[in-house]
Amino acid sequence: MPPLPCIIRVTALKIMGVTLTNGLSASNYIREIISNCARTLHALRVLRCHGLPGDAVVYRATVVAKLLYACCAWSGFITARDRKRVDAFLRRSKRCGFCPPDLPPFYALIEAQEDQLFSTVNHNPQHLYFNTS
Repeated sequence: MPPLPCIIRVTALKIMGVTLTNGLSASNYIREIISNCARTLHALRVLRCHGLPGDAVVYRATVVAKLLYACCAWSGFITARDRKRVDAFLRRSKRCGFCPPDLPPFYALIEAQEDQLFSTVNHNPQHLYFNTS
């Protein structure tokens, strides 16, 4: 079937801030989010120079929250190389003193988010598949 006129074929689609490619890859999104988090880390570094304590709570609320945004939707589309890139960013953040040293690796953060989502759905009486056991 030929493409419909007036509809442009694209190779990447951004849905709710998450970019997926036509090959179902989230590598572009990982690059974007690491770049965005690096800018946030720079802002935290500047704020630290002006008196903001290098608190792990601020880091988790800004950087880790960005890294984990909608991860349950896209985490299955990232490669081992993407996970290594995020882990390298987290190690660099630990060396700078922003990231708490006990922060788990990226895959463990994703698993915790997925477990939390599953538990929330599983214990929601309004959900279609509410488990009463």
